[in-house]
Amino acid sequence: MEDRLTFCRLCEPMCGLSVRVEGNKVVGIRGDRAHPLSRGWICRRGVAFTEIHNDPDRLRHPLRKGPGGFERTSWETALGETASALARIRTQFGPRAIAVYMGNPMAFCTYGTFAVPAFVRAIGTPHFFTSGSQDCNNKFVASREVLGSPVRHPVPDLDHVRYLLMIGANPVVSGMSFAQVPRPAEALRSIRRRGGEIVVVDPRRTETARLASEHLFIEPDTDFFFLLSLLHVILDEGLWDRRWASRDPEGFETLRVLAERWPPERSEAVTGIPAEKTRGIARRLAGPEPAAAYGSIGISLGRSGTLNYWLLLVLNLLSGHFDAKGGSLLSPGLLDADLLYRLSGAEKLRARSRTGGFQPVLGTYPAALLSHEILSPREDRIRALVVVAGNPLLSVPNEDRLRQALGKLDLLVCLDLYRNETGSFAHFLLPTTDFLEREDLDISHAGLQVRRYGMYTPAVVEPDGEQKPEWEILEEIAARMGVRLWGRALAACLRAAERLSGGLAGGRGPGDKPQPVPRMILKAIVRFFGEADFRRLAASSRGVPLSPHVYGRFGRRRALAGRPARIRLAPEAFVQEAWRMEEAATARRAEASGFRLIGKRERHTHNTWMHNARGLVGAEATNYAYLHPEDAKEIGVSDGDRVRIRGPEGREVIVPCRVSEDLRRKVVALPHGWGHGYEAGWSFARERSGVNVNRLLTDAFWKLEPFAGMAWMNGVPVEVEPCNLDRKEGKG
Repeated sequence: MEDRLTFCRLCEPMCGLSVRVEGNKVVGIRGDRAHPLSRGWICRRGVAFTEIHNDPDRLRHPLRKGPGGFERTSWETALGETASALARIRTQFGPRAIAVYMGNPMAFCTYGTFAVPAFVRAIGTPHFFTSGSQDCNNKFVASREVLGSPVRHPVPDLDHVRYLLMIGANPVVSGMSFAQVPRPAEALRSIRRRGGEIVVVDPRRTETARLASEHLFIEPDTDFFFLLSLLHVILDEGLWDRRWASRDPEGFETLRVLAERWPPERSEAVTGIPAEKTRGIARRLAGPEPAAAYGSIGISLGRSGTLNYWLLLVLNLLSGHFDAKGGSLLSPGLLDADLLYRLSGAEKLRARSRTGGFQPVLGTYPAALLSHEILSPREDRIRALVVVAGNPLLSVPNEDRLRQALGKLDLLVCLDLYRNETGSFAHFLLPTTDFLEREDLDISHAGLQVRRYGMYTPAVVEPDGEQKPEWEILEEIAARMGVRLWGRALAACLRAAERLSGGLAGGRGPGDKPQPVPRMILKAIVRFFGEADFRRLAASSRGVPLSPHVYGRFGRRRALAGRPARIRLAPEAFVQEAWRMEEAATARRAEASGFRLIGKRERHTHNTWMHNARGLVGAEATNYAYLHPEDAKEIGVSDGDRVRIRGPEGREVIVPCRVSEDLRRKVVALPHGWGHGYEAGWSFARERSGVNVNRLLTDAFWKLEPFAGMAWMNGVPVEVEPCNLDRKEGKG
């Protein structure tokens, strides 16, 4: 046996791992105690990855759907027939007839983040969908409009902050989204230990709220009004930072007029947060001690996700601690992600979506449009779908419509570790490597680091079957279609740079073979845009600490081509939509008599794809609907009873409930990622299928958040009632 070092790629912290290997078999995973950031800490999901890696249910060979179900086939057949079908559809109906969906795991796979968009460009289709519209696309849009780039995102300086407001975030369970913070719970506790304060605002008393100084319940999907009232206090009492206000005086005056109408006394009736609490928080945020406001998925998935993040950015800018020690900092990370983004040409946005007219976000459209485009009567409707590391059937709103749509496809190809629910409809299943079977250097989160750091890892073990990395599969499909995945110019330039620089891209590979293109791209990026030399990164088994953060960098720095770093406090489209929120406030008061549905993260799950790990899921047989005791009593149910939850469009699920005082009254929390079934190939997960909360949610494009096309998943009005056992039950 030997221990091999790598880092986890399940979520943002990317903790250091020590993987025990016997031959080519992984026998255990534990935290690397000598890792300079995570120092041995690892969550249950990281430990459970041993089970995922060794799972007999994993895809290890290409599968083709035949008359009798899925059957093993060769790579040559799978790739050849896939490419032939894609080429035929592209020729007959045009590139629009092909779509690509990329799931969350690709955000933690560098070569995948290169290859999937390259595949989309090579085919020429505009139909590129990701999980971002169920997660974070609102943040890209707001940052683009306010800070001038979708990849600039301030992170709280947790090592020095004295007052931290957290709204809609639960890092103790989830890690910190859009912030790379190993040991997140310890980072928060250290704030308390040095005399700082943490205030959590959430409809549920989360695990994070339990270690905070104070927790305030908020009515779901009313974050906009709370944030606007915080801004009202700062502007009304003259507490704003003149430096940033002077960068956009016209926008500042527009904000002042907008915020005037929402004093805390008015928002109290909407949010449920006492006015004096709102005033106290605003004064602390703009006070003399270092302070920051941080929001996560809870503020993203309501009806105003982009507006919420806009106000959060503006709040941090004007409260006086932006890009300052202990405030909200803009971290350069390992490399200059903003400069790289600008040079990539990704700023050239494509046309608006044909359905709903949505502007693309980082080149992608809202995933809720997928079923509409497949079921469209148009000749060039989507007829072929390639899904990479995703399970849209369980993660996109309105499972029923998407199930119908998947059945209409001429071709569905899934690249994944498992045959998941989406994959059960596939014509081909192509097995991919997991993160222990591939090399990596994280750059997708390079600008989100509280402590600047770079770490490269080789593959820990070789695949134990015929698994291939996603980039290689897409490269081979593209070649068989007669299109170039990387494009002639890019590949030629990289190889020329390799020759001219005497090994810019790391020289030749084993057996004197040329380096793969994605590896050359990565090494060129690090060479030209990074702080640490690639050879130095590759030589260090535990990564390389980078220079300390320099505060005040954003205010002084000039962006590419001599343009000053742009600040827009009040983008016109955001302001127009914000004024419409006056009507929304009235509508939300009318909804207040019923239940509001929210999500809930759990330590023993991770989206839709880790329920086959027995050691992680444990004895949990399903997901549960969580209710406040008084609400449970009012509708006549007790802990463990089944309840029927009916969504606004009439679809329903039946699920057992758990009673918890950690919830605000009239709030029901139902964890996502469950609902396993169909012909999915994970045996343990199907024994504990649970229910898919997204069945209740709408994919109507006119109900999506208007700027980023975010799905409405938080604060959804629902009906909750006891399950009538005498009545014929619908499928849950």
